[in-house]
Amino acid sequence: MFFTRFLGRFQLAIVTLDEEDLTGILDEVEGLSADWEVLGTKLAIKSDTKDGIKQQYHSPDSMLNALLTQWLKLNYDYKRHGKPTWRKLAKAVKKINGVVFEQIVQNHGNKMCIY
Repeated sequence: MFFTRFLGRFQLAIVTLDEEDLTGILDEVEGLSADWEVLGTKLAIKSDTKDGIKQQYHSPDSMLNALLTQWLKLNYDYKRHGKPTWRKLAKAVKKINGVVFEQIVQNHGNKMCIY
């Protein structure tokens, strides 16, 4: 979903992500499977949701997939933390893996900036 918001003379373009974006997101965060729990914390996913993922899935890749699916389904306090966007994902990834962060900014920076 794409919408704009005017901030004085600037226009903020916001692209909200949903389940249809999962494959593209997984392509971007491909190297983060081992850090799926840290990413979940940074995306405001609750501990009980992460615990459920651990019980249901056994490989880091499937756990990362399940975590991002929960994020895209808004299975967290999105009213407080905001809906899924490339900007939120990039911010969450930044301290986990700088290379992946740069890749997201390079590929999706136009969807997360003020112009």
